[in-house]
Amino acid sequence: MLGQSLEERVQLGRELHDNICQTLYAVSLTLEGLRRKVAGSGDAEARLDQCIKELRRLNHEVRSYLMDLEPGAVNRQPFTEALNAMLESQTRAGGPHLVQKLTPDAIALITPERATEVVNILREAVSNSVRHAQARTVSVRAIRDDGAVVLAVQDDGAGFEPAEAGSGHGLGNMQARATALGGTWR
Repeated sequence: MLGQSLEERVQLGRELHDNICQTLYAVSLTLEGLRRKVAGSGDAEARLDQCIKELRRLNHEVRSYLMDLEPGAVNRQPFTEALNAMLESQTRAGGPHLVQKLTPDAIALITPERATEVVNILREAVSNSVRHAQARTVSVRAIRDDGAVVLAVQDDGAGFEPAEAGSGHGLGNMQARATALGGTWR
C-alpha cells in the first residue's frame, strides 16, 4: 500500500506540473504580451502587473507543494528543516517579514513522521496571511505546554471573522490535519 501511495503521489505531482503549472506559466506570458500593448494606460497596466505578480506567486506556491510530493520529500525531514524550507519559499515569493519563535523543547516533540503534516498546517496558515490578510509581519511560534506542542501563526494583517470565512478549503484542511494528528485546532 505504501508503494502504491508513493506512486499515486508522484503521478499527482506530474499531472499538477503538466497541467496547472504549465497553464499558469502560459497565462502569465499572455498577460505580459498584453501588458506591452496597453503600455502607458495607467490603471490597466497596473492591474495587469498585479495579475502577473499573483500568477507568479501562485505558480511558485504550486511548485512548492509539488516538491512535497517527490519521493525524496516523502522521506520525512526534521521539522525545523521542513519549516525553514517552507518559510523560505514564502519569503522568496515576495511575502511579508517572517519571524520564528520556536522553543527547542517544543520542537523536540515533533517527530519526523509528523513534521510534514504539521508543516502543511503551518503552510496553509502562513499562505492565508500572505494572500488574504496583506500582513507585513507573520510570526510562527512553537512552545511546549503540559507535554504538548502549541503552535501559533499570527500576523498584523486585516483579520477575519471565522464564521464569515468564505467557501475555501484551507481552514477545514488545517482542522482535519490537526485532528488526524490527535491535536486540536482553532
